[in-house]
Amino acid sequence: MMMEVRPFTARATYALKPDQYYRVYVDGDSIYFVRISGQSLAAGVAGGLEAQLGSLGRSLGAGLVRRAKRKLFQAGMEADKKDYRTLGMADKRSFRKSTAEIRSAVIDPAEAISGHGMHVGVWRLEFSDGKKLRLQFEEISEMKKAVDGLPGVFGEKLKVNAAWNERGGGFSRA
Repeated sequence: MMMEVRPFTARATYALKPDQYYRVYVDGDSIYFVRISGQSLAAGVAGGLEAQLGSLGRSLGAGLVRRAKRKLFQAGMEADKKDYRTLGMADKRSFRKSTAEIRSAVIDPAEAISGHGMHVGVWRLEFSDGKKLRLQFEEISEMKKAVDGLPGVFGEKLKVNAAWNERGGGFSRA
């Protein structure tokens, strides 16, 4: 019996094009990646402010980052009020994959070094056509939804290398 997976948000990271934020919905053997936002300039501006102005810049940039996170959360809540099956068709960057089209999937805890900013974990997908997708979780609550729900969808195709560490209050390597 397939467990219900609560929708979660993850950021698709790319080397040569802007990152995309997706709200991920699971419906039977279909996984919908609904684009809810593009790459925010807030993190880049916040980093620049910190580099130029030190602790003052960090304080100024923190407000920008909080505002961007709030807008992303609101976009996810708005998407949840609509039918994700039709919502995904409204943006050409949204897409649907069946579990049969996914060759393998891995969920890892945060990487020590990453060129895509702060995150708590990474979900890597390899599709049957050879293409790959790297999504990162920027909030613990979003990663928990994925770690709790996706094993019931993927079965043996998914390897979860992340375990909740109660003492540390985050995910660590399993």
